[in-house]
Amino acid sequence: MDFITKFRQNFFEINNNNFEQYAIQLFQYQSVHNEVYAQYLSYLKVHPQNITSIYEIPFLPIEFYKNHKVLCKGIAAQTTFESSGTTGITPSVHYVADVSWYEDICIRIFESYFGTPSQYVFVALLPNYLERKQSSLVHMVNHFMRMSNQKVKYYFLYEYEEAQKLLSQLAVSSKVILIGVTFALLEMSEKLHKNIEKIIIIETGGMKGRGQEMTREELHKILKLRFNSNKVYSEYGMTELTSQAYYTSENGFTSCPWFRVLAGNMYDPFQKNRYLKRGKANIIDLSNLYSCAFVETSDIVQIIDNEHFEILGRVDNAMLRGCSLLY
Repeated sequence: MDFITKFRQNFFEINNNNFEQYAIQLFQYQSVHNEVYAQYLSYLKVHPQNITSIYEIPFLPIEFYKNHKVLCKGIAAQTTFESSGTTGITPSVHYVADVSWYEDICIRIFESYFGTPSQYVFVALLPNYLERKQSSLVHMVNHFMRMSNQKVKYYFLYEYEEAQKLLSQLAVSSKVILIGVTFALLEMSEKLHKNIEKIIIIETGGMKGRGQEMTREELHKILKLRFNSNKVYSEYGMTELTSQAYYTSENGFTSCPWFRVLAGNMYDPFQKNRYLKRGKANIIDLSNLYSCAFVETSDIVQIIDNEHFEILGRVDNAMLRGCSLLY
């Protein structure tokens, strides 16, 4: 039995107590079988066999996903996901070896927050993402819609009035989730001010330079007021990851058992004691089995505890990326 098959068999047994053990095992595998990561470690003069703690693991800068094929040797990609990016900027590409694995992870995480998708009707307000065919977010929402057995896939770009009418109709007899990019939700709520108090709203981040940036607390306050709803939540995900985190309480985003965020020193990422309560988000996503599970992002993170974190913004001069939360 090969390493990945065995790792997957025990994957959902990962918990806070054994997380580091699993992370070290996957690091040892990817440090050899992922050529891009192996070359990066060699450049840093890091000897993988000497790594005994997650705090010693070097994280692959997220920019590598723009110019390299980050995929383990001997593995073929079933599809690719591309970041929505910004016009003129090279998108990140995540080579996905097993689409069913991505879908399984998405569903398991969603269910831990909201229950089975089959009880909901999903409406998506995702301009920019819909305009790029290989969006991981659109793929995830498509899968939720399939799981819900809804007959129609309700997607909208900028047709805010049509979306509002549909939401009002659906809410009469169905449990509804509206998942949308931040700027579109703000624009729709500003123009229409409709009462959709029964609907769960999940914002996915992304202002795209439209309007003034704001804290998540301010954003949620505005959306709750305009939509007359207390059910406003956030999703944190990105093209380069398989897992997502959701913000459903004042405790910040909650990590699933196989996902952990560390705050790296923004000025010296290689110093010995480089992890802080606040810094650059270094993400361990053990569901990134086939690519790289250790990703250094350009987001600034506040660590609350092993299971909770907050996104505060982005590192100065970092390239804008479509899935970022820009506040």
